[in-house]
Amino acid sequence: MRIVRAWAADPEVRHEGSTGGVLTALASYLLLTIEYDITPDEMSHYQPHQMHKKYAVWPRYLGLADENRIVPKASRLRIEQLAAELPSTANAYQREGTRRRIRQGKVNEPTPESIKG
Repeated sequence: MRIVRAWAADPEVRHEGSTGGVLTALASYLLLTIEYDITPDEMSHYQPHQMHKKYAVWPRYLGLADENRIVPKASRLRIEQLAAELPSTANAYQREGTRRRIRQGKVNEPTPESIKG
């Protein structure tokens, strides 16, 4: 096995890409081609960190609601169903973590003012 450090030559691509722009640069120069449709399940294999984040969204939303904060509305993301697949201890950990960060002042977005037309 050989490990190589690489990055995109274009500074904008390099700094905007999550992989140092390597995949973006390869795709832009057509060195990387995906010749079939990628399903969401396959993306879970390519980006497992995104999948893990999605599992934590619902209990974090509940933590926001517990602390009387604005809770984003999400549709068709199945976040409640995904959370149901996790152990209740994992959901409780995410929910309480959100509540704790709010109480510590780490989540200080001001409440938007309503616009009256």
